[in-house]
Order: sequence, then C-alpha cells, then structure tokens
Amino acid sequence: MEKSKLGISIGLFGALLYFIGAMGSIGIFVVALATGYILFFETSEWLKKTAVKSLIIVVFLAIAVNLITYLSSSVTYILYFLRQLAINNDLFNPNYNMIEFFSLLQYLQMVINQLTPAVEILICVILGFRTYKQKDIKIKVLDDIINKHF
Repeated sequence: MEKSKLGISIGLFGALLYFIGAMGSIGIFVVALATGYILFFETSEWLKKTAVKSLIIVVFLAIAVNLITYLSSSVTYILYFLRQLAINNDLFNPNYNMIEFFSLLQYLQMVINQLTPAVEILICVILGFRTYKQKDIKIKVLDDIINKHF
C-alpha cells in the first residue's frame, strides 16, 4: 500500500478529501488547501488526479445545491404571491382548491430544500469510500480534462 509523505495511505488521503468536502463551505476551502499541498508536495500521480477530481466534484456539488436552493426559494416567493392573489380575489373554483394546490407546491419545495444537501453529502461519502479502496471514479469529461494536464 503506497503511503503519502504524511504517512497515511494515498487511498485514505483521497477519501478524506471527499469526506471533508461534504462539510460545506469550510470543507471546500480545506479540500482546496489539501489539493494544493498534494499537487506541490506529493509524488503519487493517482493521488494528484484524485485530489483535482475531488475538488472539482465538491465545488460542482456545492454550486448545484446552491442553485437548486435559490431556484426553490424563488418559486416559494412566486407561490406565496399567487396564493395571496387567489385569497384576495376569491379565485376559488369549487372543483379545484387553489390554496391546497399552492400549499402542496410549497411542501414539495421544502422537501427539495431538505433533500439536496443530504444528496450532496451522500454522493461525497460514496465517492470517499470508493476512493479509499483506490477505485477510480469514471467521469469521462472530467477524466479527459485531468489526463490532458497530467
């Protein structure tokens, strides 16, 4: 088992990048610092490629979660406005209750806001365990870019 200069296995070092990346904004900062350390001081090509890939994936996941949350919040404001419009203008059809429909949409938005960070953490943990076993994570576009520069 190949060891890093810090004395831990390169698989564990790579896995730590994903596990720390799952911790949010401060995790991304730590992963960026660790990636810089790995690129400058470590000799393992596999670890260098894994570090760059983990940084890109963690940043991409954070951006995706933030975009989903912001879009979801925007939908909430629109739904709140439409709900108030329906209440104030008596836009109720006896066969179709607008208030219940808007409440359902707001509930779905809340569920999406709760699930997206959990999915981000789950993806990072799964990728971390795969990296610990030193199994490559195949993402063709990312692999092509990384291989081009290493």
